[in-house]
Amino acid sequence: MPDACDRSIVYVVEAGSKIGPSLTALLVAASLDACAFDCERDLFAALERRVPNCLVIDLQMLPEASGLRLLGALALEYATTPTVLSFGHELAPVAVRLLSPAADLAGRPFDITLLRWVTAALQRDHWRRSRSRRRRRLRDDIDALPNRQRQIFLRLVAGASVTEIAAEMGVCQRTVERDRMLLMRDLKTDTLAGLVRIAVLTDEIEADDDDAR
Repeated sequence: MPDACDRSIVYVVEAGSKIGPSLTALLVAASLDACAFDCERDLFAALERRVPNCLVIDLQMLPEASGLRLLGALALEYATTPTVLSFGHELAPVAVRLLSPAADLAGRPFDITLLRWVTAALQRDHWRRSRSRRRRRLRDDIDALPNRQRQIFLRLVAGASVTEIAAEMGVCQRTVERDRMLLMRDLKTDTLAGLVRIAVLTDEIEADDDDAR
């Protein structure tokens, strides 16, 4: 069960028409918390809240210039927010893709497909926030390591062996092995692969294709 602070919210952007509220009602009927906005300032203030969320934007109900301006602002300030776009007028999908490449595009009418995309968007945001929290915790754990253990950690994830590390640092292999055991305990992993994943997640090393998966 997620904590109360992790309660998901769907932010619906509409322009005071009958379409926005009906979409909000659909989402609420599907047991989702939804809140409608017709003011960019209020929307951006809501996005600052640290709760899992996604955006559903009905571009048909926004003037074309207003819709494009909103997407541009979102792309600059809230690029990580999962977004579902619905449109019914001549706003070209390619223009939307250029401004918001991560957005899902939905035609009309609002149906089960839209609900599936909204649910998937909320799950992505949950995952992103969970990953971010884990990254911060691991970053704190790495920063708390004694200097020698930190140096050993960095050499291990760079591919150096215990023998090579001992020679580089001018200490015996047993000292390196002991510090390796201690840092693995503190970082809550018992394998070298686990250390590498931690290093990738905290940007200590760059991920290759296998690590990224």
